[in-house]
Amino acid sequence: MNSPQRSSPARNNTEDFMSNFDPGLIHHVLLTDPTDFPNLTMSGKPRAKKTPTFTQHAHSVGFPMVSSGESSRMDDENGESAAAPTPQSREDQISQTMRRAFHDMVVQSLSSKDWGSLQQLILELHGEIRALIPRRTDLHNILNDEEIRNLRYPATTLDDDDADDDGSSNNSKYLELTVKAYLPHIIKAAMSLAQLESEDRSETTSAWIADARRVVESFTEGVTTDTIYIGGGGGGMKPLPYLVCSVTYLQIKAQMCRADVADFHLSRTLAPRIQALGVPYEQNVFYRRFGLMDHNGGMAVEDITSVTEKLPVTWEWVKGMVQKSEYGVDELRQSEEKRVKLVQAVGWVDSILFFRGGEDNGNSNEVIRIPEVLMQDVGNIHSIRDATRVAVNGSALALHASTIAGGNIALTSSDQALPAHAEARKKNQFQILIT
Repeated sequence: MNSPQRSSPARNNTEDFMSNFDPGLIHHVLLTDPTDFPNLTMSGKPRAKKTPTFTQHAHSVGFPMVSSGESSRMDDENGESAAAPTPQSREDQISQTMRRAFHDMVVQSLSSKDWGSLQQLILELHGEIRALIPRRTDLHNILNDEEIRNLRYPATTLDDDDADDDGSSNNSKYLELTVKAYLPHIIKAAMSLAQLESEDRSETTSAWIADARRVVESFTEGVTTDTIYIGGGGGGMKPLPYLVCSVTYLQIKAQMCRADVADFHLSRTLAPRIQALGVPYEQNVFYRRFGLMDHNGGMAVEDITSVTEKLPVTWEWVKGMVQKSEYGVDELRQSEEKRVKLVQAVGWVDSILFFRGGEDNGNSNEVIRIPEVLMQDVGNIHSIRDATRVAVNGSALALHASTIAGGNIALTSSDQALPAHAEARKKNQFQILIT
């Protein structure tokens, strides 16, 4: 009786390294040519090439900008009178509503002279910026959390006896105190972030910094306004929403920067190693998932009955390929080239790409069954089938239009019919079109 062998240190190291990544990412890297590694992202989605401006961010969270001639249309400090652009999809509408509700909550706290929510946002921004340089702890104290926590609203500064009948003087003074207290700290965080961003990302951060400095200067010079105007024709906002949107905007910028750093590390360092170790790792994951691992860590293929029970769709798929093959079993065993051609022509094109349910048994509702060995590619397979269906439909329509219009002069100028193989192909395309 063979005793189970212990896992080697090399295998354990591979497992430790590869287990840090999502299986979908590993598979995507394995299917990527090394020349395309720079296009890889941790999220699997294309890199966000366009960096949003502050104005675009404000619109996305439901806070519109108004021009100088429209400032009177904005009501209280929440700035709710001008409607933000309506999102196109239901998902976008829900997202904007949720983000607007969050921003409203923070703005309402500030309106009630509670600075706690804004302080927490700024502290979170500090943490996200520090996370961009985790090993440079010597730079972490540039952003001082204690200064933010120690900011307190000076209740004795505002004298109700000095207020106008509608309390506008007190309100203006409070806006001035809040902007002057917090905006310099937000600018300091933005300056640190801009130094860590890529050149294209930092442009919008620098633009926000320039605008914010003008705002601080105007309040320092005693010019208190109920609307802050953004440079470059961006419009204006109420001061409290401006503060909140500024912090959340920089948080988004920090998150984009972190994603850029992670994607760069993936393309330069991680992807080559994942591709080198990924195939045997994926095989072992597959063996374990379907109970096919033997005591040596390989696939237990001796028991054919077990394989047919645990991988029934794959078994039928392979059996169907062999039955439709023009080669004998012995030829396939001896020639890898013939096996590859069989998988490409019969296994992929006929059995998956152009598979039409119920063709053989009359059950038109039969759904394509993807072999277990292709479980990581189900989404890609359906996408490829959809794209192929559209291409075939277009080709069939073009062929039909050409035939009707007499586009093929050699055939249509005479009464000759299409060759048998072409006619069969034409009928097949139309059958796919209506399926």
